[in-house]
Amino acid sequence: MGKEAKAYVSKNIFPMLTFITYLALALYSSFSMLYVNFFFFAVLIAYFAYRGEYSFRALFDVKSGAFWKNVGISLLFIVGAFLLMTGVQSLFPQLELGEIKIPAHTPFEMVLFAVQTIIFPPLAEEMFYRKYLISFRGRGIMWMSALFSSILFAATHALSPFGIATYTILGMGFACAYIMHKNIGANIMAHFLTNLIANGTAIALYFLH
Repeated sequence: MGKEAKAYVSKNIFPMLTFITYLALALYSSFSMLYVNFFFFAVLIAYFAYRGEYSFRALFDVKSGAFWKNVGISLLFIVGAFLLMTGVQSLFPQLELGEIKIPAHTPFEMVLFAVQTIIFPPLAEEMFYRKYLISFRGRGIMWMSALFSSILFAATHALSPFGIATYTILGMGFACAYIMHKNIGANIMAHFLTNLIANGTAIALYFLH
């Protein structure tokens, strides 16, 4: 195993163990997914923070037109992949998606829900599934690692074979955007904006009700 391959494996051991633990809890434990999901993201974010991955200036060059262009590219890929995913799902309504549900009923639970559906996913998922798992050591390896990372991404959103297959489409949207511009900050920003739109309205309505 070469030096680059060893570094790739080494940096991904802890996130992979965290992912396996999450999956085991999701499948076999009686813990609420509200807390399982929250701690999964929190542990990943703590690991990446320890490795010095979160520098606002390095990640978000908000004054640069190129940065926002890359955000726009990411949004196009994400929206396109989402539409393709939902289109495929609508063709087979009889198949179970097995989507992972995050229950939230009290104000405290809604705060946890907001954090883990708007703030945490862009920070944790983009670092793990895109920056850490996608390897650029050759075109073949790049696409195989992108597919692998997208399957793992899908497995934290759905647990049935059909659900994982369709959510892999969404994961590949994120992956293709990152492969195109290699700007993880742009992916994080685009992911945050889509999650804010998708979940923020419902959360706001809950607290305004």
